[in-house]
Amino acid sequence: MRGAVGTVAILLLAGCEGLGAGDLVRARTLVFSSAGTPMYAGQALAFMSCGGGAFCHSSAARGVARHGAPAEGNFDLEPSCDDLDPMRSSVRRLREGQRRLFEYRHAAWQLVTAEAMPPRSAQFDALFLTNARNESGRYAWQFPEDPSLGTPARPLPTLATAEGREIFRNWLAAGLPVVEATMGPTETDPPGADCMDGQVGDCIVAESPCVPAPTWESIYRVVISPQCGRSCHAGPPNEYLDWHRLDLSTEEEAYRALVGVAAMGLDTEEGDGCADSGLMRVAPGDPEASLLLRKLAGSRDWNEDGAPDLDCGEPMPAAALALPDAILDVVAQWIEGGARRE
Repeated sequence: MRGAVGTVAILLLAGCEGLGAGDLVRARTLVFSSAGTPMYAGQALAFMSCGGGAFCHSSAARGVARHGAPAEGNFDLEPSCDDLDPMRSSVRRLREGQRRLFEYRHAAWQLVTAEAMPPRSAQFDALFLTNARNESGRYAWQFPEDPSLGTPARPLPTLATAEGREIFRNWLAAGLPVVEATMGPTETDPPGADCMDGQVGDCIVAESPCVPAPTWESIYRVVISPQCGRSCHAGPPNEYLDWHRLDLSTEEEAYRALVGVAAMGLDTEEGDGCADSGLMRVAPGDPEASLLLRKLAGSRDWNEDGAPDLDCGEPMPAAALALPDAILDVVAQWIEGGARRE
């Protein structure tokens, strides 16, 4: 084992030639994980074969989980969720992982063609399969169905196959393009569509919304900002602000406007009744009395008359797909815990 590790380390530091030409269009072929996360096919192969955020060439791997990978060989390539801030750790890790693998791309290709990587051992297989079977579905990837071509969805081939190796080779030769960040789908932004400009890669709409942590910072970044704060509830100039009087354009402004603030009616002759509902926009400690949670849940709850099942107003986000229970549960957990700012 020590000899194999030493050889790997030498090859990683030395590099070699032989990648050939790369096709950038093919290198940007999308695949999706079973959890709905998009990556480019070569990026996904590197992610699931080299570290997967948990083993070998992952910065999170320690001790036996590194399986002999050198300390300077971390290739963190997982996209950030609804986050293109270049100062956030997830974006920094991806930038560094892409840069490092680009430096070692020739050596990485030689190791793959020599069948030295991914390693073949019972220890590695046990470690990989343990990670591959986790509930997040981060290790099962497939090409999506293409109705225009009549091609069904199919699994991404592994590096043990000729097709998988060619996908990986072309991706390395094309400069390692990456999906840097993802956003949840909306009615106007389906899975696979471009979203925002990234720092080192592209932003691609995922098949399902990201699930935030139960903190205000995460809920704002993952749910409020992309679904509300960049459109109807953006800051001035915004023609809708005079109507709904709710600015969610920044994390600070949104918190001030929501938490501990009584529900208000719309600025119309008939209003919408929310001012008389007795609810707060966010009632710290009381999810049931929080209009925000009711509005978000109303995006998927409709009564038998085909109208939103709400005490007042319309479900939100107005132009978004229904939010899954996993997101609503996190928002409720944050409110129940006091809707704290930190």
